[in-house]
Formats: sequence, structure tokens, C-alpha cells
Amino acid sequence: MKLLVSDYDGTIKIERLFGNPYIPSDTISNIYNFINNGNKFMIATARPYDSIMNEVNKYNIPYNFISTLNGCIIYDNCGNVIYSKDMVLLDIEEFCKLYSCIDEIQTIKDKDKVLYYIFKTKFLKSSRKLINDLRASSLDIQSWFLNTYNIVHPISNKVDSINVVQELLSIGDSDIITIGDEDDDLEMIRNYYSYGIVTPLSNFKVLGNCDKKVKSLEGAFKHINKNI
Repeated sequence: MKLLVSDYDGTIKIERLFGNPYIPSDTISNIYNFINNGNKFMIATARPYDSIMNEVNKYNIPYNFISTLNGCIIYDNCGNVIYSKDMVLLDIEEFCKLYSCIDEIQTIKDKDKVLYYIFKTKFLKSSRKLINDLRASSLDIQSWFLNTYNIVHPISNKVDSINVVQELLSIGDSDIITIGDEDDDLEMIRNYYSYGIVTPLSNFKVLGNCDKKVKSLEGAFKHINKNI
């Protein structure tokens, strides 16, 4: 049994210099075949769960595990949290009093456990002090979109989530394959047999550290299927 771990944006869904990102035609069927042959497939993304599930449901992407927020939380294919890093508890009311830029803070929980926070700030209000203070408090802002910030555990990466699933499956490092395109994929690219995505937007650090260069996950499967 092999575990294939793939980034989503720029990897499963390919970025283009001009035009909208797209998923190559045979990618989904190749993932299905890989799983049906007794292997496991994990999506490892910086996105939060709701965001990546919108993509998964839209394109009918099969998976066994999803690692979100760059390794903070792992879900199985039934939506159950199988691993999450302990999050610092924040005084939401106090934060809103201290920072006039805050419009809303959402607390994302699994049962009673806080997984992460989503900070939404007001347009035309500087959030620089808020961001600096959060980082000084040993919290990490992994990803953001316009005025929305995901505040997560400070020590998290995709390799940690791979280690959790590896132990769960009782497999060795040689049974793990990774594929990615950006800096947050670099550690897993270096640690396991890996594929780097070649596009006009390629990250040269990733390409310099991967074992094989491909244009898409579909391209990686052509090599994987010959070697497992």
C-alpha cells in the first residue's frame, strides 16, 4: 500500500499564467483507480476544511484523508477529525475591544475543542498591529484572503500530518509519495519521494528539491502507475 499526498491549489488544480485554474481531464479517474488498487490518497492544503470541501464536492474528488491549514487538522473521508493541534484559547471580547479593525471573529470547533479562529477585519482599517500582536503571541497566520485571516497553531506543517497518517496506516517512508508546487510543500517534497509541478508559475525551490518534475498530478500518475 502506498500513500500519495498531494497539495491542492497549483497541484491538483493547476494554475495558469492567463485564464482560470483547471483540473486536467484524467486526474479524478486516476485518483479513483489509485485508491481502488488498495492505496490511500490524502489532500494536504493550506485551506480550511469548508473551503477545500467545496472544491472536493464540486469536482467529485475522491480521498481518504484531508490535512487542512498546512497540517493543523486531519479529517477522514467521513468528515471526522482524527488529529488536531491544541489551540491557544483567546478572549474574543477583549480582542474586539483592543482592536478597532476587527469586524468579526469566528471560533471553529470540533465538539468542545477549538481548532482555529477566523478573524475578519473592516475594510479601510489597518490590521497591521493586530497581525503583529498575534504573531508576537506565538500564533500563526497561515493564509488569508482580502480582509480574512486564519489564526492557527504556531508549529504546524504538512510533514506532521503525513507522520500521523503514516503511523495510522503502519507504513514506511518508502511507501509515501508527495507532490506539490509551493513553499509550504517544500518540507514534504524533501522528506519523501516527490514530484514537483512545472508551470509558468513554478517555484524553483520545489523543482530543485523534487525527485521528478511533472506538469500535473495526472502526469505524476503516469510514472507512479509504472512503479507500484
